[in-house]
Amino acid sequence: LVGRDITDKSDQRYKTLSLSKSKMPIKSSLYNFDSIDRDVVLVEGIFDCWRIGDSCAATLGTKTTAEQILLLRGLRNVFILFDSDAKDQAEHLAAMVQGLVKHVEIILLSEGDPAELKESDVRALRRELRM
Repeated sequence: LVGRDITDKSDQRYKTLSLSKSKMPIKSSLYNFDSIDRDVVLVEGIFDCWRIGDSCAATLGTKTTAEQILLLRGLRNVFILFDSDAKDQAEHLAAMVQGLVKHVEIILLSEGDPAELKESDVRALRRELRM
């Protein structure tokens, strides 16, 4: 379970269920992982994932765990589409995933984040990635 502060009053933008109350630690999974087949677009957050649609999964932050990375094992293509200010984290993730999948590619945004993409841009991206 994930919640987001929309008041900008909290010191945490996102809040997750405590480990004691959850059945599984949130960083042991990838949000929307059940919608992917052989290719995935990895994004940071849930809103990004909603914007891109099926075949997209969220890491729930830029820091990834070994458990999340191992979920990607055996996939054909992993496209990393993090926010424009997270290039270093995207590169780190790509290096960690490299030997587990056939192809890893980082998609860089010039600014903003995937949740802010126009519908036409999402359609063009999905067409380019053959999703």
